[in-house]
Amino acid sequence: MACSAPGRAIVRAARAPAAVLGLYLVLRAISGELVRWPPLNLAAHLVGGLAVAHLFLVALGPVADACAGRARALVRAVGTFALTTTTAVAWEFFECVLARIQGVRGPSDPGDTLQDIAAGMAGGVLLIASRVWRAWRRSSRAGGGGSVLDGLALR
Repeated sequence: MACSAPGRAIVRAARAPAAVLGLYLVLRAISGELVRWPPLNLAAHLVGGLAVAHLFLVALGPVADACAGRARALVRAVGTFALTTTTAVAWEFFECVLARIQGVRGPSDPGDTLQDIAAGMAGGVLLIASRVWRAWRRSSRAGGGGSVLDGLALR
């Protein structure tokens, strides 16, 4: 069965989060301590947030296109942020379950968990902000003089 154009775009966008997850699992299999090294851990969660935010931005396209006017851009931005945040929380739950399966006992560090969730959320915010800034710059160069909401078209 052939995929529609939006379906193909979503499948392409899903490659980035799958690659981040695959790399995480490989590094964890090589050395569990390596993925807990704070700079790498923080970078992995930031990149993971960027990757899933891109996926959700693409996936929300058809939903947002059903909205009229400026609501379209807001649906994509707010929806992308909400889904990225939800994924960051789910990822932390996944890490906890994986640690339990591998025999790690005791509670995880709450500070690390919150920092990881914040890094994933920051990845989503970074992607949305970069898209808004790029669209706004393109509009201002063209002499559009549009507002920030015009830049939220995220196309």
